[in-house]
Amino acid sequence: MSESWVQTVAPTAEPVTLAAARLHMRVGSAPDTAVGITLAADGAVLAADHGLSGDDQVIWSCPTGMVELDGVVTTIDVTSTSAFTIGVNTAAYTASDGTEQFTLIHPDDDLILDLITAARQQVEKDTNSALPTQTWRLSMDEFYLDEIEFPKPNLQSVTSVKYEDVAGDTQTYDDGNYTVDTDGVPGRLALVSGAIWPVTYGGINDVAIIFVCGYTTVPRALKQAILLLVGDYYNNREAQTDKPLSENLAYQRLVAPYKYHTYL
Repeated sequence: MSESWVQTVAPTAEPVTLAAARLHMRVGSAPDTAVGITLAADGAVLAADHGLSGDDQVIWSCPTGMVELDGVVTTIDVTSTSAFTIGVNTAAYTASDGTEQFTLIHPDDDLILDLITAARQQVEKDTNSALPTQTWRLSMDEFYLDEIEFPKPNLQSVTSVKYEDVAGDTQTYDDGNYTVDTDGVPGRLALVSGAIWPVTYGGINDVAIIFVCGYTTVPRALKQAILLLVGDYYNNREAQTDKPLSENLAYQRLVAPYKYHTYL
């Protein structure tokens, strides 16, 4: 029988942060967020030990009374080895003993974020699994097994089982008629004793099962595998090396324990 599996809701967050990727690749010396920055004079900020350089960009978060640029991306100009000034609207700032906070934006941040997603998707492909929580749809022409397996570890829940009835109308199958196993790999949906599947219309993809899968906490080894790929993608943007990192022994050892063998 024909089956298809389609992701309907992508992960809302990646398992590897931008800060972790930058640290892994030694890109940018400033931390994601630095606090305790004190204004020394109007528009001047002590920035010792924060690794800032000319044309870096920061997002400012200021205490009460200094919110003119709160959340606005600005470019900084280094005036000495220990201080920098705001590149725009400097006059909006006044001397203060309060605590300011900034988040450094690296010029390649958008690229690195894209590479994190690409690397996560590659790890999912290599392990035949879902890493962060995501939603998928299983489509079938009809119900034909008493037990349905979900080849996307780890199954978290089944949202709904819908089908086209003999009149062509969409119906939701009562969840009291089946039970869901989220402990096993693969996860399973099975009819309870005495329940039967309804008769469908007889068309293509008459059955649609929406389910949520993925790790609630992605294993550290898989995060490290993502970081290895991100570093490889970042340093070899135009062409791969003679041996792609996805074929590297270290990468393979990281993902091997998590590979799920399936027919998909």
